[in-house]
Amino acid sequence: MTSLKQNQMELLLPKGYLSWSALHLFETSEKKYIEKYFYGEDDNRSNDFMSFGKRYAEAKETGDCKGDPMLEFAMNAVPSYQFPEYKLEAELSTPYGKIKLLAIPDSFSEIDIQILEYKTGKIPWTQSKVQKHGQLHFYAVSTKAKFSVNPSQQLWWIETTDKDENGNKIPVRPTGITQVFKFKASDQELKEMEQRIIRACLRIDKLYRQHLSLQK
Repeated sequence: MTSLKQNQMELLLPKGYLSWSALHLFETSEKKYIEKYFYGEDDNRSNDFMSFGKRYAEAKETGDCKGDPMLEFAMNAVPSYQFPEYKLEAELSTPYGKIKLLAIPDSFSEIDIQILEYKTGKIPWTQSKVQKHGQLHFYAVSTKAKFSVNPSQQLWWIETTDKDENGNKIPVRPTGITQVFKFKASDQELKEMEQRIIRACLRIDKLYRQHLSLQK
């Protein structure tokens, strides 16, 4: 990691903050991150399962299932906390200056600082998969930076399918199976996520400054 004096510079990010989706994209492909955040290009890839997930998220936020009984079932199958689609803005203090973070948990309680995250899809979730899921680690770091609390989190999996009992293709719908997994980041996991955030932001800062200098 680049050695810098404390607060020697402010880290420059295209949107002014780092979200989990931005961090995940950057760690997966710097090229795709640059295309999206530097140039505004986004392929917006989607499929039927992703579309259902978006409709489910909207239904949980608004309470409107638009007359879809299967969507209503899925919406009522899992609980909600105080706020849906909670916009959590935080600042992470680092040896390199402050980094603004944006986390948007599916449901959040300010009363006892808890998070609910919902996942739809046909691929089962496991406790091991939940423990390794970086999004929850990112939420934990953001919440601790904002509220000085390492939050208790729950991930709810709502199983969906695009096949009927005979194996025929159908519109994506929930199967009726849900599972809940509990998660709380360890001190080591918090430290590791903070380091991932710092590494990414230092690299993004360098690339973005180069990009801006070329635009002059």
